[in-house]
Amino acid sequence: MLRRDGSSLFGPDHRWNNYYRAAFAYRLSEEPWWPLGFFDEFKLRASVGTAGGRPGFADQYETYLVSYLSATRSTLGNRKLRPSFTREVEIGADMLAFGRVALELTYAQQVSKDQIVQMPQPAATGYKNRWENAGVIEGYSVEAALRADLYRGRDLQWSMSVVADRSRNQITEWNRPCFISGLTRHCQGYRRGDIYGYRFIRDVSELPAIHVGSADQFQVNDDGFLIPVGVGNSWRDGLAKGLWGTTVTIDGVEYSWGLPITLKTQAMDADSLVYIGSMAPDVKLGIGSTITWKGLTLYGLVDWQVGGLVHNATRQRLYQSLRAADVDQSGKSDERKKPIDYYLRLGYTGTTAVEHFIEPGGFIKLREVSAKYTLPQPTLARLGLSRLGAERVSIALIGRNLLTFTDYTGFDPEVGSIFYRSDNFNYPNFRTFTSSIEVVF
Repeated sequence: MLRRDGSSLFGPDHRWNNYYRAAFAYRLSEEPWWPLGFFDEFKLRASVGTAGGRPGFADQYETYLVSYLSATRSTLGNRKLRPSFTREVEIGADMLAFGRVALELTYAQQVSKDQIVQMPQPAATGYKNRWENAGVIEGYSVEAALRADLYRGRDLQWSMSVVADRSRNQITEWNRPCFISGLTRHCQGYRRGDIYGYRFIRDVSELPAIHVGSADQFQVNDDGFLIPVGVGNSWRDGLAKGLWGTTVTIDGVEYSWGLPITLKTQAMDADSLVYIGSMAPDVKLGIGSTITWKGLTLYGLVDWQVGGLVHNATRQRLYQSLRAADVDQSGKSDERKKPIDYYLRLGYTGTTAVEHFIEPGGFIKLREVSAKYTLPQPTLARLGLSRLGAERVSIALIGRNLLTFTDYTGFDPEVGSIFYRSDNFNYPNFRTFTSSIEVVF
């Protein structure tokens, strides 16, 4: 297949772009020399294809942020934008054995060029950002799908299916200055989906070298953070000794007493941006089962995501506005009570991730349960539906997103995309129930 696309969203020098796709398959089990008779199907396949991503409508124009008082410059337009270009090569095998066990294996490799990235701009332009073509990203995906007919009788059939996939990528070329946008570092050798942010110290081994001889003046509090307490004090003494709101000087460095400490650069002149983890799951699984007994069909689907982190930006912003449940000190003993400055420190900044709000995003979700009953022909005749020309009548009830099991503290860990999972006041997935009546004439 050959395709030629034109769009006014592309720059004037790149109005038209060519794309292609080709595929090949070889059914070995159809050959007379094929020795494995228990395979009803054994097919090898390969394909290659290209695709492009279009710039947004406003990307070629200057944009402004307008308030009732003024208009400020926002994004510098780029009239030379090209569409991003991705080439994918896929190889795989499809197998069917004993007439009831099917297996599909797929490996896909992608190379994406001219990514459309919002790049920071020099202050001299007066604009904060501009959409530009930048970098090359290479990645791969591995997928496997297994389906088996576990039982096949005259009235009863039972089948199950398992689908699993895993994806990874890396920026292999970056012809621009490196920068961090949102959660991800844009730079050669780094991966999309990795989280970079600030981290609060949790152990004396992470203290700056200047404090090597005064580690006893720091303690780990009940939240697990290392805090400065000074000589002879404990983290429990905040209210008892009136230490909240005071400062303590350790090795010539002044700290706010009892407040968590961010990891610093070696020169101790700035907070250190560090790698926290990956938003990409280790593996995603889907497990489905179908049972049919006479006219009744029951179906269930469970989605299971293993690994992958989520930035709970909603919780972080609630800390900044002092509306998080943790800020409520009622019911706590005096030694565990903390002032609002403590939680403001943890909230840090609304634009940069903090490790305290990076949470496990794995989950097990009962994605779908359905029951469908097809009325037998005698029943159609008794109800007079056959005389109206009805050949089949089915009644179904479907429930989706029924249950979620997760360690994530927000509403729903299934937020964003696979490589950008940030929960910033996202509305959770609906739990829905659907009923239907299907009549076939």
